[in-house]
Amino acid sequence: MAISREAPARTRRKAGAAVSNNERKRQEVLEATWRAILRVGVENVTIREIAGELQATTGAVVHYFRTKDEVLLYALDHLITGMVEEVTECLEGVEGIARLECILHASLPLDEAGETAWRIWLAFLRTCVGNEKLGAEHQRRYAFMRSALVDELTRLQAQKAIRAGLDLKLEADAMVALADGLGVGRVIDPERFDPEQQRMLVKRHIAAFLTPQA
Repeated sequence: MAISREAPARTRRKAGAAVSNNERKRQEVLEATWRAILRVGVENVTIREIAGELQATTGAVVHYFRTKDEVLLYALDHLITGMVEEVTECLEGVEGIARLECILHASLPLDEAGETAWRIWLAFLRTCVGNEKLGAEHQRRYAFMRSALVDELTRLQAQKAIRAGLDLKLEADAMVALADGLGVGRVIDPERFDPEQQRMLVKRHIAAFLTPQA
Protein backbone atom coordinates (compact mmCIF):
# COMPACT_ATOMS: atom_id res chain seq x y z
CA MET A 1 0.00 0.00 0.00
CA ALA A 2 1.35 3.40 -0.89
CA ILE A 3 1.96 5.56 2.15
CA SER A 4 0.32 8.95 1.92
CA ARG A 5 2.40 12.03 2.55
CA GLU A 6 -0.51 13.21 4.68
CA ALA A 7 -1.93 12.10 8.00
CA PRO A 8 -4.93 9.77 8.18
CA ALA A 9 -7.96 12.00 7.55
CA ARG A 10 -9.49 11.27 10.95
CA THR A 11 -6.54 12.94 12.69
CA ARG A 12 -6.32 16.18 10.76
CA ARG A 13 -7.33 19.52 12.23
CA LYS A 14 -10.68 20.81 11.01
CA ALA A 15 -10.56 23.20 8.10
CA GLY A 16 -10.52 26.82 9.16
CA ALA A 17 -9.02 26.15 12.59
CA ALA A 18 -6.21 28.49 13.52
CA VAL A 19 -2.83 26.76 13.41
CA SER A 20 0.35 28.32 14.75
CA ASN A 21 3.65 27.76 12.99
CA ASN A 22 4.78 25.63 15.94
CA GLU A 23 1.68 23.44 15.67
CA ARG A 24 2.14 23.10 11.93
CA LYS A 25 5.74 21.94 12.35
CA ARG A 26 4.73 19.45 15.03
CA GLN A 27 2.04 18.13 12.67
CA GLU A 28 4.66 17.65 9.96
CA VAL A 29 6.82 15.67 12.39
CA LEU A 30 3.75 13.69 13.42
CA GLU A 31 2.92 12.73 9.84
CA ALA A 32 6.56 11.81 9.19
CA THR A 33 6.44 9.59 12.27
CA TRP A 34 3.38 7.75 10.98
CA ARG A 35 5.04 7.16 7.63
CA ALA A 36 8.15 5.85 9.35
CA ILE A 37 6.04 3.51 11.50
CA LEU A 38 4.28 2.11 8.43
CA ARG A 39 7.61 1.60 6.69
CA VAL A 40 9.82 0.11 9.44
CA GLY A 41 7.56 -0.59 12.43
CA VAL A 42 7.42 1.12 15.82
CA GLU A 43 10.33 -0.88 17.24
CA ASN A 44 12.65 0.26 14.46
CA VAL A 45 11.60 3.90 14.32
CA THR A 46 14.38 6.29 15.26
CA ILE A 47 14.72 10.05 15.27
CA ARG A 48 16.89 9.60 12.17
CA GLU A 49 14.14 7.61 10.39
CA ILE A 50 11.61 10.31 11.21
CA ALA A 51 13.98 13.03 10.00
CA GLY A 52 14.46 11.09 6.78
CA GLU A 53 10.71 11.02 6.16
CA LEU A 54 10.63 14.72 6.96
CA GLN A 55 13.54 15.31 4.58
CA ALA A 56 15.24 17.30 7.32
CA THR A 57 17.99 16.94 9.91
CA THR A 58 17.50 15.16 13.23
CA GLY A 59 17.69 18.58 14.85
CA ALA A 60 14.40 19.52 13.17
CA VAL A 61 12.74 16.63 15.04
CA VAL A 62 14.36 17.04 18.48
CA HIS A 63 13.51 20.75 18.41
CA TYR A 64 9.88 19.68 19.00
CA PHE A 65 10.30 16.24 20.58
CA ARG A 66 13.29 15.47 22.77
CA THR A 67 13.13 11.68 22.52
CA LYS A 68 11.70 8.89 20.39
CA ASP A 69 9.29 7.94 23.20
CA GLU A 70 7.99 11.50 23.35
CA VAL A 71 7.17 11.65 19.65
CA LEU A 72 5.63 8.15 19.69
CA LEU A 73 3.38 9.07 22.62
CA TYR A 74 2.31 12.22 20.79
CA ALA A 75 1.57 10.21 17.64
CA LEU A 76 -0.54 7.64 19.48
CA ASP A 77 -2.40 10.36 21.37
CA HIS A 78 -3.35 12.06 18.11
CA LEU A 79 -4.49 8.78 16.58
CA ILE A 80 -6.84 8.14 19.50
CA THR A 81 -8.03 11.74 19.69
CA GLY A 82 -8.90 11.61 16.00
CA MET A 83 -11.07 8.54 16.57
CA VAL A 84 -12.83 10.20 19.51
CA GLU A 85 -13.56 13.29 17.40
CA GLU A 86 -14.90 11.16 14.56
CA VAL A 87 -17.29 9.36 16.92
CA THR A 88 -18.55 12.69 18.26
CA GLU A 89 -19.08 14.10 14.76
CA CYS A 90 -20.82 11.03 13.38
CA LEU A 91 -23.39 11.02 16.21
CA GLU A 92 -24.66 14.50 15.35
CA GLY A 93 -28.25 14.28 14.17
CA VAL A 94 -28.42 10.47 14.49
CA GLU A 95 -31.13 8.90 16.64
CA GLY A 96 -31.98 5.48 17.96
CA ILE A 97 -30.07 2.26 17.52
CA ALA A 98 -28.24 3.69 14.51
CA ARG A 99 -26.08 5.56 17.03
CA LEU A 100 -24.49 2.25 18.03
CA GLU A 101 -23.57 1.63 14.42
CA CYS A 102 -22.07 5.12 14.20
CA ILE A 103 -19.78 4.52 17.17
CA LEU A 104 -18.54 1.22 15.78
CA HIS A 105 -18.20 2.51 12.21
CA ALA A 106 -16.06 5.42 13.41
CA SER A 107 -13.57 2.95 14.87
CA LEU A 108 -13.46 0.64 11.82
CA PRO A 109 -11.23 0.71 8.70
CA LEU A 110 -14.02 1.53 6.27
CA ASP A 111 -11.88 3.65 3.94
CA GLU A 112 -8.22 4.15 3.06
CA ALA A 113 -7.62 6.61 5.89
CA GLY A 114 -9.24 4.24 8.38
CA GLU A 115 -7.14 1.32 7.18
CA THR A 116 -3.96 3.37 7.47
CA ALA A 117 -4.95 4.37 11.00
CA TRP A 118 -5.53 0.72 11.88
CA ARG A 119 -2.13 -0.33 10.53
CA ILE A 120 -0.52 2.31 12.73
CA TRP A 121 -2.68 1.28 15.70
CA LEU A 122 -1.67 -2.37 15.36
CA ALA A 123 1.99 -1.40 15.08
CA PHE A 124 1.65 0.45 18.37
CA LEU A 125 -0.30 -2.37 20.02
CA ARG A 126 2.68 -4.70 19.87
CA THR A 127 4.99 -2.22 21.57
CA CYS A 128 2.62 -1.28 24.40
CA VAL A 129 3.62 -4.50 26.20
CA GLY A 130 6.18 -3.39 28.74
CA ASN A 131 5.68 0.30 27.93
CA GLU A 132 3.46 1.76 30.63
CA LYS A 133 2.81 5.10 28.92
CA LEU A 134 1.87 3.62 25.54
CA GLY A 135 -0.23 1.00 27.32
CA ALA A 136 -2.14 3.73 29.15
CA GLU A 137 -2.96 5.41 25.82
CA HIS A 138 -4.37 2.14 24.46
CA GLN A 139 -6.47 1.79 27.60
CA ARG A 140 -7.79 5.32 27.05
CA ARG A 141 -9.12 4.33 23.62
CA TYR A 142 -10.89 1.26 24.98
CA ALA A 143 -12.26 3.16 27.98
CA PHE A 144 -13.75 5.78 25.66
CA MET A 145 -15.33 3.16 23.40
CA ARG A 146 -16.85 1.23 26.31
CA SER A 147 -18.15 4.40 27.97
CA ALA A 148 -19.71 5.71 24.74
CA LEU A 149 -21.39 2.38 24.05
CA VAL A 150 -22.67 1.93 27.62
CA ASP A 151 -24.16 5.44 27.53
CA GLU A 152 -25.98 4.70 24.28
CA LEU A 153 -27.13 1.27 25.43
CA THR A 154 -28.49 2.76 28.65
CA ARG A 155 -30.44 5.37 26.70
CA LEU A 156 -31.75 2.81 24.22
CA GLN A 157 -32.82 0.43 26.96
CA ALA A 158 -34.78 3.22 28.66
CA GLN A 159 -36.51 3.82 25.32
CA LYS A 160 -37.20 0.06 25.02
CA ALA A 161 -35.31 0.07 21.72
CA ILE A 162 -33.15 -2.86 22.89
CA ARG A 163 -33.84 -5.87 25.06
CA ALA A 164 -34.46 -5.49 28.77
CA GLY A 165 -32.26 -7.36 31.22
CA LEU A 166 -29.04 -7.03 29.26
CA ASP A 167 -25.71 -6.62 31.03
CA LEU A 168 -24.83 -3.37 29.28
CA LYS A 169 -21.16 -3.38 30.24
CA LEU A 170 -20.82 -6.91 28.90
CA GLU A 171 -22.58 -5.93 25.67
CA ALA A 172 -20.28 -2.93 25.28
CA ASP A 173 -17.25 -5.19 25.73
CA ALA A 174 -18.64 -7.55 23.09
CA MET A 175 -19.04 -4.71 20.59
CA VAL A 176 -15.54 -3.41 21.26
CA ALA A 177 -14.22 -6.93 20.70
CA LEU A 178 -16.21 -7.14 17.45
CA ALA A 179 -14.71 -3.87 16.23
CA ASP A 180 -11.21 -5.06 17.11
CA GLY A 181 -11.73 -8.32 15.26
CA LEU A 182 -13.02 -6.55 12.17
CA GLY A 183 -10.15 -4.07 12.24
CA VAL A 184 -7.53 -6.80 12.45
CA GLY A 185 -9.39 -8.81 9.83
CA ARG A 186 -9.36 -5.91 7.39
CA VAL A 187 -5.60 -5.44 7.79
CA ILE A 188 -4.65 -9.11 7.36
CA ASP A 189 -7.44 -10.28 5.00
CA PRO A 190 -8.79 -7.17 3.23
CA GLU A 191 -10.80 -9.04 0.59
CA ARG A 192 -12.74 -10.99 3.20
CA PHE A 193 -13.43 -7.98 5.40
CA ASP A 194 -14.26 -5.27 2.90
CA PRO A 195 -16.24 -2.23 4.14
CA GLU A 196 -19.60 -3.72 3.13
CA GLN A 197 -18.84 -6.92 5.06
CA GLN A 198 -17.78 -4.96 8.13
CA ARG A 199 -21.00 -2.93 8.13
CA MET A 200 -23.08 -6.07 7.62
CA LEU A 201 -21.43 -7.84 10.57
CA VAL A 202 -22.00 -4.84 12.83
CA LYS A 203 -25.69 -4.73 11.84
CA ARG A 204 -25.97 -8.51 12.26
CA HIS A 205 -24.49 -8.39 15.76
CA ILE A 206 -26.87 -5.65 16.87
CA ALA A 207 -29.87 -7.48 15.40
CA ALA A 208 -28.88 -10.82 16.94
CA PHE A 209 -27.97 -9.73 20.45
CA LEU A 210 -29.59 -6.38 21.17
CA THR A 211 -32.83 -5.69 19.30
CA PRO A 212 -36.04 -6.80 21.05
CA GLN A 213 -37.29 -10.25 20.11
CA ALA A 214 -40.68 -10.44 18.45
